[in-house]
Amino acid sequence: MHNKVWSRVLWVYRREKMLGNDRLDFRRARETLRDHSGLSGNIEEKVTMKEIDELKSEMDGCRKCTIAKLRHHAVFGEGNLKAPLLFVGEAPGETEDLTGRPFVGRAGKKLREIFAAIGLKEDDFYITNIIKCRPPNNRNPEPSEISNCAKYLDAQIKFMGPKVICALGSFAACRMTGSDLPIGKMRGKAFKTDGAAIIPTYHPSFILRNPAMERFLKDDLELVIRTLKGT
Repeated sequence: MHNKVWSRVLWVYRREKMLGNDRLDFRRARETLRDHSGLSGNIEEKVTMKEIDELKSEMDGCRKCTIAKLRHHAVFGEGNLKAPLLFVGEAPGETEDLTGRPFVGRAGKKLREIFAAIGLKEDDFYITNIIKCRPPNNRNPEPSEISNCAKYLDAQIKFMGPKVICALGSFAACRMTGSDLPIGKMRGKAFKTDGAAIIPTYHPSFILRNPAMERFLKDDLELVIRTLKGT
């Protein structure tokens, strides 16, 4: 098997295992690759803006997960869908649920403060989460919730064709890389694919609880900028 194809099959296999699909094998991973190829723009036709709008409407009416019954708003994402940079977090928080916008609570404000400090502007990126509804009491996302929201995130990635994806926090990092390593082991590195470079880092909510770790988040975001510039 060609190395690039093999790497994509392995990514699908690891991703589905993380989502709890214990029956998936490598043959089935290869067969289902076309349905999980968000990191590669070369396998399927590019998603259109019309399809993005249709998926957003579908998300607004989605009730697959129990948390959908508790939400005020599903949060699709925000920013420049033509940008080369995508930030992917974990899930909406309380403020995000109330407003329908991602990263507008305390953690989001901290993140945007750091963006401003390193010169990232709002038009430079798009930002979203691996799940689109707030889990009760901000608990961790469940595998079924990540799976149910996968098509929305995959479509966003496929539409953008980003050069860099920055995964904020362990759940986003595991979802995007297929690895189950702790975030402290993954951060500071760029995981190369034949599509986007994936750079995991700490979630800004973690930084609020651990202010001394902010320098690592800044370092990782500077790596994001260097990777975008190809340096």
